[in-house]
Formats: sequence, structure tokens, C-alpha cells
Amino acid sequence: MKRLLVFFLLISSMLVVTGCGSNKSDTSEKDTGVSIRGTIEEVEELKGVEGKQILVEGEKEKDTEYDKASVKVTEDTKVFSLKDGEKVKALMQELQKGLLVEVIFVGSVAESYPVQATASQIIILK
Repeated sequence: MKRLLVFFLLISSMLVVTGCGSNKSDTSEKDTGVSIRGTIEEVEELKGVEGKQILVEGEKEKDTEYDKASVKVTEDTKVFSLKDGEKVKALMQELQKGLLVEVIFVGSVAESYPVQATASQIIILK
């Protein structure tokens, strides 16, 4: 009986641990799928560290995962602008309300609504 209880607790613990993960594991730079494409609706400076928090809203399309996201932009986020079809390095300060952007997430995604994630790359489309 004691062994059965220990076995049950072990199996239960394993199920709890595997069920608590997010739907997206840590992503590397090679994962270039667009997480969201949309318009920046809000921009806030992060308190205490360099960075921004932006709210992006768009349509969920065949090549995107989300329609609305709260995105953390850090000093590690690569920001580009699209000029004549070429990606050109841009500054975080260029991220302003009203811009159309594509965002690629890195790391875990909090599955709230809107989802919350950190950007590895942002491309300013227009």
C-alpha cells in the first residue's frame, strides 16, 4: 500500500511539472517565425532598466501566431527598419505608436490576453 502511494505521488508530481510549462519553449535566433505583425498601439519606458514595453495589435495570419501582444523590448532586442526591401539596423528609440512592425519572440510566452513576451527581433515595416 505504501509503495502504491509513493508511486501515485511520483506520477502526480511528474504530471504537474510537465503541465506547468508554457506552450513555447526557449527559442533561439534560428527560429525566425513571425510571432505577431501589427501596429504599435502603446509605448512605455521600462522602469529601472533600459528598454520599452510595447502593445502590438494586428490580425492573426497564416504566418503569425498572435493578434495582440504586450512585448518587452530589451537591450538584447535587435531592431531593424525595412528600407527598399532590405533590413537596416534601427534604434529602440524609433519604436513609436502607429508604426507597423513584425515581432519575433524569444523565451517563454505568458498565455494571458494579450500574450506577454520578450522580443528577440523587431522589424519596422512602415
